[in-house]
Amino acid sequence: VDPDFMFYRTVARAYVPGGVNSIGVSGAQGLPSFSPTYTAETVLEEEIGAKWDFRFGGAYGRLDVDVYNNDFSNIFETFTGLTTQGASVRYNANIAAATLRGVEVQGTFYPTSAWEVSVGYSYNDAKYTKWTGSDPFNVAHPGSSACLPSSPVGFCFLNLTNNPFPYMPQHQGHVTVLWHLPVDDNWGKMSLSATVYGQSREFFEATAARDLQLFPGGLNGISQAPYATLNLRFDWENMRGSGWDGAVFATNVTNAVYATGKVPQLETLGFSAANYAPPVMVGVQVRKQFGL
Repeated sequence: VDPDFMFYRTVARAYVPGGVNSIGVSGAQGLPSFSPTYTAETVLEEEIGAKWDFRFGGAYGRLDVDVYNNDFSNIFETFTGLTTQGASVRYNANIAAATLRGVEVQGTFYPTSAWEVSVGYSYNDAKYTKWTGSDPFNVAHPGSSACLPSSPVGFCFLNLTNNPFPYMPQHQGHVTVLWHLPVDDNWGKMSLSATVYGQSREFFEATAARDLQLFPGGLNGISQAPYATLNLRFDWENMRGSGWDGAVFATNVTNAVYATGKVPQLETLGFSAANYAPPVMVGVQVRKQFGL
């Protein structure tokens, strides 16, 4: 629009490759939605955004905003069934669809030459729009009240569209404040910064809602509760003109305990295995710059 403002519109199409189900199982061909192969998942990605460089007196900054919508189709999910010979079979079928849409905002603001403030926030509305399949935990059997009336004869299908989309917290945000210390240029450049990050609850499996129906007390076993972290850092560039850079940092200063992933085993072993983020960590970095 002008040198300080632009907007854009993008449309893209992508896919996740399909695969091959177990073959050679006698009677598998008669199972609902079974096919020796399953096709690719596809997604139509759409995004509208804008970038704006602004000034207010001596202050200036940049603001980026975008709105996105991703439509997933032919998502493959796992079925379980018994063949006429009594063999248990697990296989994938293209039976689900989902929509991911949201807003992302990020910006950097320089109120003075000594201060820099960076912010970021995203709102994500992610949900399945279609998913009718067998019980992922093989608890509901034909004739159960939980089965859909449309279930094939001899099978129990559930409406699983109420499951949350995994690894997609609804809210995420961060703020970084950086201060350039007023020191003589002969000493190099020094700065202090602090970053606060926070997010809402994040689920680690696609079948979370069904899991909670069976194990109502297992919420924290299949997801990570909201949490926030604080990181601090001191940088000293070109120390006394030597070409050496140094930094002292501390991450997760508040010692927040949170998992970056979990493997729920509630229905088999009664617990979940979790990968936890590091606790408080303090470190030093040193770097030497060499001329070309």
